[in-house]
Amino acid sequence: MQGHSYQRGSRDQLVTTQLTSVEPVASNTVGFGVCVASSFVIVDSAGHVLESQGGIAAGHGVAVHVEGQWLLRDLSLTGSRDCSAEQGPR
Repeated sequence: MQGHSYQRGSRDQLVTTQLTSVEPVASNTVGFGVCVASSFVIVDSAGHVLESQGGIAAGHGVAVHVEGQWLLRDLSLTGSRDCSAEQGPR
């Protein structure tokens, strides 16, 4: 895609995220849910919009507390059905 660039779409940000839940799993481990919304347009070098893309996706992650830091162990998509309009990023 030479001469093409990505710009913010109708949501005014390329990607937004919202933490939807945090659940302790063990003394040093938590599971968490997130909703991610993307909105962008692909434009050519002249500024003409070639394509618009976006949507909402849900994810689930696991983080582990090690030596004073939270480290991401897993992050997986779970499907948009897990993000309601109220939970989704704005």
